[in-house]
Amino acid sequence: MVLSEASGMGCGDENTKQMATRSVKKLENLILDQPSKLQKDVSYNLHPEGIASLTFAVMALKSAMLADIETNKKVFPKLKKICLLYASPKNSSEICAGILLCLLYLGYERSDPVLSALSDKIIANLPRNLDTGFNELYLYWGALGIFQLGGQPWTKWNGVINPFVMNRFITKGPDKGSVNPDGKYGVNGAGGPSGFS
Repeated sequence: MVLSEASGMGCGDENTKQMATRSVKKLENLILDQPSKLQKDVSYNLHPEGIASLTFAVMALKSAMLADIETNKKVFPKLKKICLLYASPKNSSEICAGILLCLLYLGYERSDPVLSALSDKIIANLPRNLDTGFNELYLYWGALGIFQLGGQPWTKWNGVINPFVMNRFITKGPDKGSVNPDGKYGVNGAGGPSGFS
């Protein structure tokens, strides 16, 4: 994903794009040749970290497309099929956030009832107190997915999450713009809240 993003933003050189292309081909081969392995990884670990492989696979292919790296179109129906297995508001808000993002990246329309059900679950269960800890993947995927949905879901999400993120930025000195990783946020480090803001 990172190589595709870097190539798409004009970072690196032709070698960067070649490395990104090779990585995309390996990912596509895994999905086409062993879709059950990816599905098994998700099923075995049905929690946010468990669906990370699926979500990041979709994100990597979307980044590749945006970077004009050729992608195998046969991959996308397989990914949609796997995502739909977990597209239920009965799952946790964290899983709903990852699947929502995947389905949006895979071309689902914002008005799709599946997306509405997932976003309703996410918005109905917004964190009440982010000072007690948070799941970075949930906030990252939720921010990306809910932003793309826009409208009321984004207004509600942003109203809760934005103050939490913005209040953690260092505003002066050489670290201005980063997040202090000390204290209870040390586990998240400087890349935590600033990574998805």
